[in-house]
Amino acid sequence: ARRRSSQIDWLLQAYFLGLVVYSLLPLDVTINPSELAQKYREGKIELVPFRHELAGGLKSAYDVGVDLLLFIPVGMMLATAFVGRGRRVRPLWATVLLGGVVAAVLEGAQLFIYSRFTNSSDVLIETAGIALGGWIMRRQRGADASTEAGDAGFGLGRAAGVPGWGWMVLACGYVLVLCAVFWAPYDFVADPRILRERWKDLFEIPFKNLYR
Repeated sequence: ARRRSSQIDWLLQAYFLGLVVYSLLPLDVTINPSELAQKYREGKIELVPFRHELAGGLKSAYDVGVDLLLFIPVGMMLATAFVGRGRRVRPLWATVLLGGVVAAVLEGAQLFIYSRFTNSSDVLIETAGIALGGWIMRRQRGADASTEAGDAGFGLGRAAGVPGWGWMVLACGYVLVLCAVFWAPYDFVADPRILRERWKDLFEIPFKNLYR
């Protein structure tokens, strides 16, 4: 049981580390006041929560949903990271409070990345995702505590009564969700010339475009 929990924990920690790196790319850092003022004039700093989201329609709803989902694993990690001995998971209010700080720090760090957007509403959306992740982890760890140490089943699966094939169906569904996210906005192309260029780009030196 300890081995199973530690595997989940370090996977969530690796996810969080990757999310931090992703949030700070492409690392075009600036502390120049004139550049920060220019960034504000370009609309890359939004101080009023949900001003654009409420008027953005389906695209804004999609962006809000993606931000919410991205931070659910962060909430799961914060619910169990560095908890005291003898405690499996921290209280939900503490997870939400800690998550709000993490979301604010990440969003504040993006202020100094010139090409990234800083939006106060993202802090609230990400905190909501963290709260959902903390609730999920509390449910899972509570189910783990009720199983015997020799039980090979994953607590969340036992609690939900989902058999092995059910998890396979859920995994396939998640793959479809990923396809839907990365195919958006679905402006597919069939031009052979464009496809040949993209096929050639597939074998370029890794990170060359990011470097540019």
